[in-house]
Formats: sequence, structure tokens, C-alpha cells
Amino acid sequence: MSRVSALSLFAIVPLILLLSSASMSRADDAQSPDLSAADAAFDSGQYAKAYSLYNASAKDGVLGYEAQVGVARCFMEVKQYTESESAFDEAIKLDDNRFEAYAGRGMAKWLQDKNKDAIVDLQRAIEINDQSVDGWLYLALSNQSLGKHDDALKLFDKAVALDDQRWFSFFQRAKTHLALDDPAAAIADYTRAIEINPNNTNAHRQRAIAYQQQEQYAEAIADINQRLAVLPLDTDSIEIRAEIYQASEELLMSARDYSALIGMNTNVPESLKSRGGCYMELELYQASIDDYLAASKLAPDQWTYANLATCYEYLDEYEKVDGFYTEALKLDPEYELALVWRAYARQRLKRFTEAKADYLAALKAGADDDPIALGNLSWLLSGCPDETVRDGRLALELATKANELYEGKQAWVVDNIAAAHAELGDFDNAVTWVQKAIELAESEEEQADIRTRLELYQNKQPARIE
Repeated sequence: MSRVSALSLFAIVPLILLLSSASMSRADDAQSPDLSAADAAFDSGQYAKAYSLYNASAKDGVLGYEAQVGVARCFMEVKQYTESESAFDEAIKLDDNRFEAYAGRGMAKWLQDKNKDAIVDLQRAIEINDQSVDGWLYLALSNQSLGKHDDALKLFDKAVALDDQRWFSFFQRAKTHLALDDPAAAIADYTRAIEINPNNTNAHRQRAIAYQQQEQYAEAIADINQRLAVLPLDTDSIEIRAEIYQASEELLMSARDYSALIGMNTNVPESLKSRGGCYMELELYQASIDDYLAASKLAPDQWTYANLATCYEYLDEYEKVDGFYTEALKLDPEYELALVWRAYARQRLKRFTEAKADYLAALKAGADDDPIALGNLSWLLSGCPDETVRDGRLALELATKANELYEGKQAWVVDNIAAAHAELGDFDNAVTWVQKAIELAESEEEQADIRTRLELYQNKQPARIE
């Protein structure tokens, strides 16, 4: 992935710091050309003019070291990184003991994602001048890009120790802290970056993400609002704020931001899905259905179909639940959740043979450690009115495993153990287990339901699905 677009917001300042005319040491001999006009043009942002002036200093068609570096940095500032790298090559041919050209070429390589090559140049720059902040900084960035975050952190520490007034060093070290799952340290570094450069709204945006990871939602919202006060149409920040609101369960505010993104025609399918999720949590099921349906037409996937099925389940429309889980399974035939809950829908629709087949397929696909799947299938195998579906021994095995997974704390699973014993004709154990289920029940309504089965077992009758 090219780093050009990713760095366009904040990379220019460090580039100028590295290769500004003030940082260049001029040869102190009479043959060194006067490049002050070229340097002045460069420092004022007139890169085309500076480029021409540096080239005009050539003697017999050959540029000196400083002029060659000047040409290279002009290319870099206009994001022509390949040309910049080549120009630094020429500078190094003229003098291979100057750190500026190695550091600059390393940076140009890093900007082209040539990180391993960049590291070689940046290490050479540091060998020549171990006080080069930029050498340490961009060596850290190259390691960061390679995912070597522990190494990168040590290198960022070195750069910060040499110069603790560069916001960019703190900003990038914060990214490494996040990669190392240390949001508190990231927050501290983003805070320091903001102190050095208060107008750096990008640091506010990134600190908001770190605060979100810490579940400090008020601080996260305050930071992202700082960013949006300056850039109100920054869709990335609007999306981040929507996610923060959703994580903090401010669902209406989250839905508002997703609506804004949809209105701005930004990432519409995902925004529809996310807003649909907010509406589902708010129990606005028809609004959720509308969003998921619209999203499924733009970018269908199994999860959107599953969410549609979930909405219809809340509305007790099980034919539609069946239909949308079927659509999900067309895209992913081994989607465990879809198999389990389509089975439940078919059970509710009294299509017991199909329900059993779905449950068994779900276990084969990997749901054999899902206590809900195990428990639901156990109840079907114990209580199904269709004797060709029932299997008391397998029901007892599945219910026992589900109970172990729940550590014996779920009344409905213990109730299923009782039902399996009853199906096997062991009514004494059925009574024992159903009494345990009554003790575990969390509401009077649940207790009353379970007692209906206690009466059946006391009368030597198995339970049946109605």
C-alpha cells in the first residue's frame, strides 16, 4: 500500500525539518557554489523555482553535493519519491560520508514502502551522525511499517530523547503504543503532540480512538468534536464518532451520524448496516429491516441476511426468519449461527425433520461447543411430537454437555436434562433434574413453566413440544 495519501496530512513538516537549508552543512571552500537563492526559494515553498536554481549551479553539467541534495528534496516535497531517491543516489556518489543523503534516501524509500532498503540507509545515516533525530525517527517508522513494534518503540524513544519538541515523533510513537495494546501510553503521547502543536486536529482524532479503547467515551467524543469543529465534513471522523456513540450505547446519536454519512454518500452499505444495528438495539425493528434490506441490495453478505432474520425473529415472523437465514447460507453453507437459528425457526414452524437436520449440520460445522445449539437440539430430540425425530440417548448426551459448558447455572438446560431422562423412561431422574431447574429459574414465570413438566414426570409422562 502506498503511503502517499496516508501521509499527506502530516508528513511535510518532518521532511522539511530533515532537509531544510539550515540543517545542511556547506563545504567551506571557495569552489562551493552560492545556493542561498535556491535555499530561500525552497524554504518559501517555491519548489519549481528552487529546482531550477539548484540545477543552474551545475559546473560543466555536474551538480555539487549540496545542489544534488537540494534537487532530491524538491522532488520529495512534490511527492515524486522515485525521482527523489535517484537524486539522492547521485548525491551519495559525490560524497558517501554525509548523513543527509543517506537519511533522505532512506526516507524516500520508506515513502515507497521499501522498508528493508530504507533501514539500511537510515542505519548508515546514524553511523555517520548518531545525533540525527530524523535518522532515528525514520528508522523507527520503517520498523513500525514492518510490524516490528517493539524495535520501533525503542527507536522512537531515542528520537524523542534527542529532541522532545517534535510533535510528529510523539504522534508516531503513539501509533506504536496502540499497536502494542497500550492505549494509555498512546493517549499520553497524543496529548504531548497536541501540546507542541495545538492545531494538530489529526492527533485529536487519533487520541479519540485511544480513549475509545479505554472506554473513556466522554473524552473520546470531546476529541473527535475538536477535529470536526475544524473539518466538519471529515467523513472518517464522523464515522469514528458514530462508532464511539454506538460503543457507549448512545444509539440515537450514533444513528444520527450514520445518517449523515449516508446523506454524504460515504460508505453507504456499511453505514446502512451500522445504522440498522443501532435501530435493532433500540428495538426499532422495522427501521432496522429497512436499512438491512437496502444494504443487502448494495453489498449482500451473510451477516446482513442474518441480522434481517434476527429482526424478523423479534417480530415472530418465522417464515421470513427461515428465508433470510437461507439466503445467508447460500453465501456461506457452513455459517454456524445461521444453521442454529434457522433450525430454531423451523422448529417453531413445526418443520421438525428440517430443524433436526439443520442442528446436526451446525454441530458438524463447529457448533458442537455451542451450548445453545446443544440445548435446543436436545429439547427437539426429547420433546418432538414426531417419534422419527426423537432420540433420547443423544438428547441426554447433548444436554449434559451443554450443562457442563454453562457450569450447571442455566435452568433451561437443566430442564432439558430432565426432558431427556423422561424420554428414556427414567422419570425418577427426570423429577430430580426438573426440581433443580425450578430452583435455578430466575423468574416466577419461568418457574411456572417448568412446573408444568414436573407434573408430567410425576405422572410418568414425557414432555412434548406443543
